[in-house]
Amino acid sequence: MGDLRLIKTSLICCIRDIEDQVNVDPEKVEIVNPGKLLFPEEELEKRSAQRNPILVDLVHRIGLVEKAGSGIRRIRKLMKENGSKIKFDIGTYFSVVFYRQIRRRSEGDRLDWILSELKERGKIKSKEVQSFFSIHRDTAIEDLNKLIKQGKIVKRGGGNNIWYELKIKENKNGY
Repeated sequence: MGDLRLIKTSLICCIRDIEDQVNVDPEKVEIVNPGKLLFPEEELEKRSAQRNPILVDLVHRIGLVEKAGSGIRRIRKLMKENGSKIKFDIGTYFSVVFYRQIRRRSEGDRLDWILSELKERGKIKSKEVQSFFSIHRDTAIEDLNKLIKQGKIVKRGGGNNIWYELKIKENKNGY
């Protein structure tokens, strides 16, 4: 998906302690570069300056970057296509904040989505439902249990490895 491309593009200049530079929470992902912008702010998107030319060359050669100087425009375009917001902060540090879309849907929409995902992928875990809709774990499990009670899905596995699958309908011979 586009999220991975956004993160790859944003991390080109970040080679120090990554845990201090990427902040993830349910509403947003923030990537902070401790270096200042290398040119005036008004030239952002018009000019490219490489803090580490060797690293830029490496990521270009392995296919993580298509063209130098196109990253910010591409990030803005991808975020617009996704219907999400983005913010660039320029000051002592250079940072980019990707605001996530919070998917608040009705229970019926969630149940339909679960069934659709199961038809496409074959199995799903409660954590995936929780993450996709930004809902509490208990709500995701309640949704899955409703589909079990409706006879549409079955629970498999045990302990920390539980997943859900579509229920296979038996024919009249029991097969």
